[in-house]
Amino acid sequence: METLTQKVMNYLHERRENLINGKVNCIPSPFVTFRNEFVGIEQETYYCITANQKAGKSQFASFMFLYIPILYAYTNRDKVRVKIFYAPLEESKEKVIMRFMRYLLYTHSGFRTRVSHHELTSTIEGQPVSEDILATLESEEYRNIMDFFESHVEFVTSKNPTGIYKDIVRYAVNHGQRITQPVTLTDDFGETRTIERIVGYKPNDPDEYVIILTDHVGLLQEESGKDKRETIKKFSEYMMEVRDFYRYIPVIVQQQNVEVQSMDAYKLNRISPNPGTLADCKDIRYDVNVMLGLTNPFAAKLNTFLGYDITKLKDNQRFLEVMLSRDGTQNAMKALYFDGAVSYFRELPKPSAPDFSEYMERVYSTIESLRQVQ
Repeated sequence: METLTQKVMNYLHERRENLINGKVNCIPSPFVTFRNEFVGIEQETYYCITANQKAGKSQFASFMFLYIPILYAYTNRDKVRVKIFYAPLEESKEKVIMRFMRYLLYTHSGFRTRVSHHELTSTIEGQPVSEDILATLESEEYRNIMDFFESHVEFVTSKNPTGIYKDIVRYAVNHGQRITQPVTLTDDFGETRTIERIVGYKPNDPDEYVIILTDHVGLLQEESGKDKRETIKKFSEYMMEVRDFYRYIPVIVQQQNVEVQSMDAYKLNRISPNPGTLADCKDIRYDVNVMLGLTNPFAAKLNTFLGYDITKLKDNQRFLEVMLSRDGTQNAMKALYFDGAVSYFRELPKPSAPDFSEYMERVYSTIESLRQVQ
C-alpha cells in the first residue's frame, strides 16, 4: 500500500515532469515581475478578491479569472483546458460578453482600438459605433475567440448557494468518476448492511481548470432560514468542498466594510483593504487559500502613494496586494496601470527601477491622450 510520503513524492515527480514535457502546473499570472508573490491560477485553490466600492473588483476578477484563463487556454490547447462557471450577480451576461469584447478589441489591436461601453452600444446621441468596429468583431479571428469563450463559460442562473453548488457537482459527476469503497454499518439491533462510501474523485481530464467565479457574494440569495452572513458562510463551505474534493478553483468577490471607506480611515492612511474588514462575513478569511486586495489611492484624495504620482495617474492607478496566502508571500504589493473602460491591467515598474521615470512619462502621456479624447 502506498504510504503518504510516497504519495507526496509521486506528486512532486509528476509536477516536475509536467514542466520538462512542456506542460504547466498553473495558468501563469500576467504580472511577470510579481509571479514570485502571485504565481497565477492554481488548481485546488480558493481565491477571494476584495476592495472598497468602485475600486475595480469586478474588472479585476474578469481580467484575472475570466479573460486570462480563456485566452491562455485558447492559445495553449495542448497544455490546459478551462471550464468557467460564472455567477455575475450584479450584471447581465450580455454585459459580461460586451466587456470581454471591449477588452479583446483593445488587446488584439495592439492597444489601438479602445472602445467604451457607451461607444460600443451607440448610447451617445449622434455617435453611432463605427462599422469597422462591428466588422472587426464579426471577423473570423474574433468570432473564433468568442465561440471559444461561449463554449467554455457557463453563466450560472442559480443565485443561492445550494443552487450554485448543485450545478458544480452535476458537472463534476458528468466529467469524472467518483471513487467509492464498501463500508459495513451496524445499527442498534445488530443488523449490518454495506454501503458504498465516496472516498475520492478522478477527473476525466486532469489538465482541466474548473473555475467558479461569483461576483459578488454579498448579492447571493439568502438560503432558507439563514441571514446574509450565514448564507455567505454556507456558500464558502460549499466552495471549500469543491476545492478539496474535485480540485476546482472557487473565486469570490467580496466587498470591504463601509467603515474602511470613511473619511476618518482615509485620514489615518488606512486605505488598503484588510482581511478583518470583509463585509457581511469575516469568516471567509479563514477559508480561502489566497486573498487579493485592490487599493485605489485616488479615491482617498492622495497626491502620492508608495512613490507613485497620483496627481498624474489619478484613477488609472491600482495596487494589487496579496493579503493572505497559505503557500506563498503575504502582504506583497504591486503597482498596476488600470483602464476601466476596457478592464485592462498592466504592471508598473518599481520606483527604484533604473528606467522608472522614462517609463512613467510614457504612461502619463497615454493617460493624458485618453483624457483629451474623453
